[in-house]
Amino acid sequence: MSVAGNDRFRRRFGPWALITGASAGLGAEFARQLAARGLDLVLVARSVERLRKVADEVEVTHGVTTRTLSVDLSRPAFLPTLADATDDLDLGLLVSNAGGDGLRPFFHVPLDEVDGMLHLNTRSHVLLARHVGGRILDAGRAGGLLLVASTAGLQPTPLIANYSSSKAYLIHFAQALRWETRGTGLRVVVSLPGPTETPGLVESSGIDLTKLPAPMKPGPVVERALRALEVDRPVDIPGATNRAMAFLGRRLLPMRWTTALWGFLMQRIAPPFDGDVR
Repeated sequence: MSVAGNDRFRRRFGPWALITGASAGLGAEFARQLAARGLDLVLVARSVERLRKVADEVEVTHGVTTRTLSVDLSRPAFLPTLADATDDLDLGLLVSNAGGDGLRPFFHVPLDEVDGMLHLNTRSHVLLARHVGGRILDAGRAGGLLLVASTAGLQPTPLIANYSSSKAYLIHFAQALRWETRGTGLRVVVSLPGPTETPGLVESSGIDLTKLPAPMKPGPVVERALRALEVDRPVDIPGATNRAMAFLGRRLLPMRWTTALWGFLMQRIAPPFDGDVR
């Protein structure tokens, strides 16, 4: 992006952006690309060490100011801590990126993990959108909410049933919120990445990415998401293969066929399942 383009982006969505899940993967890439556009950053995740590493990188490379905040968004009472740490900042953009996944049959997942993922993948996004979006609307200024969902939310997906269903919630929530805020300065955009080569995906799920169709790198995914925010594109699906599969699943095949297809694909890439069915 040109210098003039960066200036326009910063005036529209700056001076501060809050990014969740910022310690690695897509979140760290959002930090790099937003810092390159001149935005100061609040970086939120659980790992203090990883957050500090990302913060040091963008500060040295782009000369921006950062604030790191170690918060577990899967816990119900995270918002007061986050609000206290950011209420003195002029936030113009929320990148609600944090999310969890786990490639296992639903009844093999401990109940506390089921509940934690539901909090992380739905409730945290809603509370953050309410808090940051509310501040932007109250100030009567321009700003944005960029919610990161997944192509898994476009159809029922076996072996990640809780995850895919939570992402479907987020897709619907973002589009409804966009309609409600039409005519204001607040832009609401939802990004639907497909399989992306991030450390979190491999660590948390054990997925063999080589068996998935056209996994993407974080850079192009984030670049498209930020471009969608600039041009006010409501829903963005990065990658031609992902867009083709989304069209196939939503427009051409009955839902039961789509579910069966994804069940077959997920079964191919799944690691061995441990534990008893509960």
